[in-house]
Amino acid sequence: MRTILYYVALVLACLPLWGSPTATYTPHPQYFQPFDELYLSRYNGVGPNHYQGKMALHIGTYRIDTNDQVIKRLSLDSNLSAQYTFAGHTTWNPDQVEEVGFFAAAILSYAGGRSTSALNQGLRNPINSPSSAMNGIIEIDFFLISHNPHTVFIKDATYANTDGVLGTFTVNWTDSAPFWDSSNFAPMVNKDGNAIPPSSYLDSGLDTIDPSIPYGEPEAPETPVRYELAIDERQSFTIEEALEHKKALVARATLYLSGAVPGRTYGVNVTFSTSMHRTNFLLQRDQPPHYTIPYTLLFDGQRVTVDAPIEWLASTNGASWRSIEVTGINPDHVDMAPAGRYLDTIYVSLVPIDSI
Repeated sequence: MRTILYYVALVLACLPLWGSPTATYTPHPQYFQPFDELYLSRYNGVGPNHYQGKMALHIGTYRIDTNDQVIKRLSLDSNLSAQYTFAGHTTWNPDQVEEVGFFAAAILSYAGGRSTSALNQGLRNPINSPSSAMNGIIEIDFFLISHNPHTVFIKDATYANTDGVLGTFTVNWTDSAPFWDSSNFAPMVNKDGNAIPPSSYLDSGLDTIDPSIPYGEPEAPETPVRYELAIDERQSFTIEEALEHKKALVARATLYLSGAVPGRTYGVNVTFSTSMHRTNFLLQRDQPPHYTIPYTLLFDGQRVTVDAPIEWLASTNGASWRSIEVTGINPDHVDMAPAGRYLDTIYVSLVPIDSI
């Protein structure tokens, strides 16, 4: 009986937790941009432009699903600094390093409405809402907003953080209590139903802002281009298939390209070498009496010279193919050849060249 009662009690204790509002947080890359640009890209230019003409550092976005719970108030518990300063060149005096000030703010979006909150009330700040009761999806964007116009900043310049830290944060909620009655606020939970612990605002997991913040989104680093070569469909052939102008397919070369930038052409040099460092291609009888038969090697229809690179161009990610064929065998050499199996060993190397 005690086992049954314990099981029921455990399940009942879990049910309210699974029904709690869940939340996820996505940090934003750190760079300055005019809030007017964010107003268009983030909010589609709809509704009030709360920080028109100011410079902004978009810190991250907190997304809440209320899971049919009604939220009336939200609390940000965080050790944000009251003020932030950044030093760099400005239009005030481009030859001098000046300090410019910022403050932390939040914009909450719900059901087509938005409200803003200055996060300057110490360790616990209310996050204002455009509605007295929220049920559904809520998004909260965290920012640093400049006191001065964005025209003070110089495009592509960088600014060093000289004062102010972000620290960590939690977001708590209530469906009834007044804001300052913190005892009745509950934590947000993750998708597993566990209370979300204090988290960093930054993707780095650190409390401190990057030491140097650019004005303008940095170019994303290019993905390294990778080349891989495979020799597939290797097959034997009869001498008669490669006599004179006949061509015998002996293999297929496959080039795999990844990380390519659309619109750009890439290339590799393919080189065919022989064993024993010969300067021509020879089929050799695999047992005494030894005998050799010269032949011509073709790569995608092009005659191959031993150790001479052949350019292979590609412009899209994925696989491309080239045929490897044998041709040009002289019938006179065949007439004098003893019967048997003839072989040759060829080494294929791949060397990437700069994009074109």
